[in-house]
Amino acid sequence: MGKLGDLSDTQYRTLLALSAMLELLVDKGILSREELEQKAAQLEAGDAEPLRAISALFDPME
Repeated sequence: MGKLGDLSDTQYRTLLALSAMLELLVDKGILSREELEQKAAQLEAGDAEPLRAISALFDPME
């Protein structure tokens, strides 16, 4: 809970929106929690390719 206090208001709102979207995707059966957990583990393990693709959407000069 202490980590939430370290977030700026913008970061908190972004995290809240992302959390809400993920919950909706799971609730609607589009993604499973297991798929989300697997992807998170994959990203944490160092597979940054999906992150680079997302970054390119926001900064096409990369």
